[in-house]
Amino acid sequence: MPQEYRRIRNGDRIGIGEREWEVVSGYGHSPEHSVLYCVKDKLLIFGDMVLPRISTNVSVFAIEPEGNPLALYLESLGRYETIPADTLALPSHGKPFRGGRRASGNCGITIARGSRKCAKRARRKRAAQRISCRSCSSASSISIR
Repeated sequence: MPQEYRRIRNGDRIGIGEREWEVVSGYGHSPEHSVLYCVKDKLLIFGDMVLPRISTNVSVFAIEPEGNPLALYLESLGRYETIPADTLALPSHGKPFRGGRRASGNCGITIARGSRKCAKRARRKRAAQRISCRSCSSASSISIR
């Protein structure tokens, strides 16, 4: 077990080798997830936050039974919309892809882009919303607190 650690937060810049990486924090897949973005080399290490062909796992955990990770996840996806389309995105599963805004066939991105306003509205009303995924034509009901 390490004796100490250095906490990283959204917007922090850290040096690894000769590259400078910006930390982009996301939520929902796990209580806190850091994506690393190298502006100079147009590299984005997504980890599990965004995957190229499927949605990432978003679950309620026993340690936070009243949590709403789906709302957090949908909000977090908005942080990647300004990433240039020619950026090489490296997910933890599947093949690399280009761009932070859109991963072809990724239900999570499609749902988030189409329902961010719905998610905010649902949170205010504490109501369930029906979200349709334009990519795979599936629909699911979610409850956002």
